Amino acid sequence: MDRKTRLVLALIFAAVLLLDNVTTILAINNGAEEVNPLIKPFLSSEATFTLFTILKVLAGFAAVYFTASKSMMWFLFYLFTLYIFTRAVVVNFINAF
Repeated sequence: MDRKTRLVLALIFAAVLLLDNVTTILAINNGAEEVNPLIKPFLSSEATFTLFTILKVLAGFAAVYFTASKSMMWFLFYLFTLYIFTRAVVVNFINAF
């Protein structure tokens, strides 16, 4: 896969991961509760959640950029993961309002 395609796929994935965390904070600030026990400890302070967000976005970007291949299995996994995080963004957005 060429460099430009990998970069576009990685940027899309990173944007969705960032949007997931932003909508999570919006929902929590409007009274929703985080149900994922793996994320709850990171919500203890703004600094830890900000650090978690930065690391999550960078890790997601790197994972896509450095592992992208032309295999159909990789692309299906990418789409499935993108679907999961996009679904989380929609649910968080609904819970925020």
